[in-house]
Amino acid sequence: MMKKIWMAGVTVCIGLVTLPAQSAGFNCAYAKLEVEKMICADAELSSLDSELAKRFTLIQGETQGIDGDTGKRLDPYGKEQAHWLKQVRNKCEDALCVRDAYKKRLQYFGKVEKDLGLLVAACVTPACADGLVKQKVEGSQYFYSGSVQLEGEYAYARGASDMDMVGDQFCFTPTKSSAKRIPRERGDDRSRWFCFENTAQAKRMFNVLPLLKLKQTCELRGKATVQVDRYIADLMPSDVNDTARLLKVVRLGAPRVLPYDGDSGDCRR
Repeated sequence: MMKKIWMAGVTVCIGLVTLPAQSAGFNCAYAKLEVEKMICADAELSSLDSELAKRFTLIQGETQGIDGDTGKRLDPYGKEQAHWLKQVRNKCEDALCVRDAYKKRLQYFGKVEKDLGLLVAACVTPACADGLVKQKVEGSQYFYSGSVQLEGEYAYARGASDMDMVGDQFCFTPTKSSAKRIPRERGDDRSRWFCFENTAQAKRMFNVLPLLKLKQTCELRGKATVQVDRYIADLMPSDVNDTARLLKVVRLGAPRVLPYDGDSGDCRR
């Protein structure tokens, strides 16, 4: 079996350092390539490069290390990033090409982060740092960029009726005041509750796994303040619900636990 010894706190961005002046992910004072000069001269490209540097650092920090059997250094995404810089980004001749390359790379990193269980806010500009802004519409689904902090009640129920209604989902109902921070399209008068897309992580972040190991636990409810992003409103007139990615549990209240109601398979309410 391959053993890995992880190197905590050792992350090296290939060609990606910090520059406060332009907010690019590398030092513009040492920019030599034309594509680097192009990035330094463009605020949007600088912002994209800075975001990519941050996301790469987190991914590399999770995946690099040393093989405990062979002593070989492991850095799969470091090699991949070097290849992308040389073969994709550095071959661009105009800003449009660079912008497209960065956005595709960020989309790819989003998939990697999901596979690794990393929580990284998708927002790449200050404008979407606190609030939800409609990004696109696909059929009945409305996608929102940015993140938002909400107060309310979390709930997870595994009774037979609950599983039929919402399945294995960890959900959240904002308070009346917090709910106003969730956008609604014209004619959408549904209540503003949603479920977290990252259910497994939500169970860990709300510290309910020990309670869920108890066979008698049917439902958990409690007060909390959370930070979410990637909000998706689904207006399909069927048994669907809105979703969002849980980024952080800011404040957490003790859960109220409900047991099963005899042999019915439902929760005792």
